Amino acid sequence: HASMSNPDEECAVHSPGASKKRRHARHAAATSKKREQVLAHLDSNISTFLMTLITIYALFSDDLRILTVDATGDIVYTVLSSVSFFLFLAEILLQCWCREKYMRLPRMSTLRTARERGLTWKERLYILRSALAIGSFYFWLDLLATVSLSFEIPWMSSSPSTSSSDGGIENARAGRASRAGARAARVIKVVRMIRLVRLVKLY
Repeated sequence: HASMSNPDEECAVHSPGASKKRRHARHAAATSKKREQVLAHLDSNISTFLMTLITIYALFSDDLRILTVDATGDIVYTVLSSVSFFLFLAEILLQCWCREKYMRLPRMSTLRTARERGLTWKERLYILRSALAIGSFYFWLDLLATVSLSFEIPWMSSSPSTSSSDGGIENARAGRASRAGARAARVIKVVRMIRLVRLVKLY
């Protein structure tokens, strides 16, 4: 006896909606697997060792450049710093894609809980701050360390020259800028050291 199939079940299996859901599920599973693979590479010992070396280089590169080479050898450090910058940038982008809670986005659904009755103003403020937070602490730490490196790369930080008539004003501005730059350099070194400690402790 031949078994009779249910026409409704066949329509459900071969309907465009069911096929689209299956494709979406397969795509989500494949994307999740790729993220896990990329995260495994980022957390591997080789990647951690490489990024640690690059962070150490970024921390002391300017001092090494001044101590070891003259103006003709700056191109070597410019190339190395440029490579370090783009590796830092690539690491940030990859971690935004595959590491959970690294790049947090505002959660509008959480804002609704702040309107619930019975909450104190401190609880409401905490909910608002959590819902509107963008990026994790380590995201901003990595981003600041990466952006700070661009100021040590001549082709990224060069500014147009000014006329000689404004020389006195420009010299005064340069003096103030140099003092501010020295303070900023100390802050940047602290940021990079924190990043280095984070790499060693968390990875």
